[in-house]
Amino acid sequence: MRKWVKAHVALTVAAIGGIITLFILGVAIIATLFALIAGNKCSGDSNNMSPNGAVSSSANLNDNAKKIFDFLVKNEGFSGAGAAGAVGNASIESGYDPKANGGSVVGVFQWGAGGVNGDRLHQGGFIKSDADLTLENELKLTDYELNHNYKSVKSKVGHATDPTQASLIWQNEYEQAPGQKTAERQAVARQAYQKFGGANISANDSILGNVSSAGTAGANDDAATGQTCANGSTGEGNSDMLSIAKKLLGYFTYSYARPVLQATMNNTSGHDVSDVNRSGTTDCSGFVYLVCYLAGYKVPAGGWYTGSMYQDATGPHHYLKQVSESSAKAGDIVVCGGPGSSGQGGHTAILAEDWHGMSTKVINEGGGGDNVNEHTFEWSFGTTLGNDQRIFCEPVSKN
Repeated sequence: MRKWVKAHVALTVAAIGGIITLFILGVAIIATLFALIAGNKCSGDSNNMSPNGAVSSSANLNDNAKKIFDFLVKNEGFSGAGAAGAVGNASIESGYDPKANGGSVVGVFQWGAGGVNGDRLHQGGFIKSDADLTLENELKLTDYELNHNYKSVKSKVGHATDPTQASLIWQNEYEQAPGQKTAERQAVARQAYQKFGGANISANDSILGNVSSAGTAGANDDAATGQTCANGSTGEGNSDMLSIAKKLLGYFTYSYARPVLQATMNNTSGHDVSDVNRSGTTDCSGFVYLVCYLAGYKVPAGGWYTGSMYQDATGPHHYLKQVSESSAKAGDIVVCGGPGSSGQGGHTAILAEDWHGMSTKVINEGGGGDNVNEHTFEWSFGTTLGNDQRIFCEPVSKN
């Protein structure tokens, strides 16, 4: 009897011990998930510029690869290392095919062609239809970008002395595809550097110029202070934007979802808060997009992300225009992270009051919460991201 009791007790203790162990493991897993969610201020606010495939042999350094290399050297003043870095990226992005179509990204460098990836493809007006997808036109687009919103990339990559490092800078700051086949891009960059005689080609400052200190999106001097030139614009604030943002407090579950209207509206042709699906899903840039839409302002088809918002506000002003920090008013938009930002590297919100520093109240989706919420700028953005190429902007025009 005692043996049976002892055995029974032993089995019971073992069972209880097993249950406790499973419980502890379950709590640990749940805690880890919550930690990941809590630390993700704008996760999913992604530009999704995905490469189409890999080119792993120097035999694939075809005529188009040489044309890209020569163009960057002769027309942009790139060093051989810098030009090779760009060529290495083009190999992975498109295999040097100007008609390569990755869905919402197109061309040798896979530019966003509208929707969630922004619309870099049509900047400068060189490409208006599929018939214009030629290497010649796409190199014109490259030139346009390198001398406008991507001047800092032109300077950094153009002056590079190491093709591996040049490839990484081009990948992160021009392609905006961090972590995507980095080793493959760099391997082809080194092959191009060797095959095309990159070691014998130095940067040409008479063509590159002193662009690193220019007042452009992503320029180094601006990044150091968290500021960019606002081109003299002054903010007027926007009571409609603020009113709509306040009405949406408590709405949505945080998630990256595009197109924005399909994910947030019961009636996608409506323009009133009553048409909004309170149980819908969106992210930080999707929320700001929706507020602009409901206020009657022009917005791009599908959505935008923090990087494309930054690029537009500091560049072509199709939908947004930058205003100075000193004149940023309630209802204006704040964007942090720079022209290549997405995911945890970028965040955006609507000012709930005139800007007066880190304690300014903002309304945002995410920012540490799971739905639309109002907190201080510092609480929502954090001090590091909050000072990363911070700009203020407002919608351009109504429909």
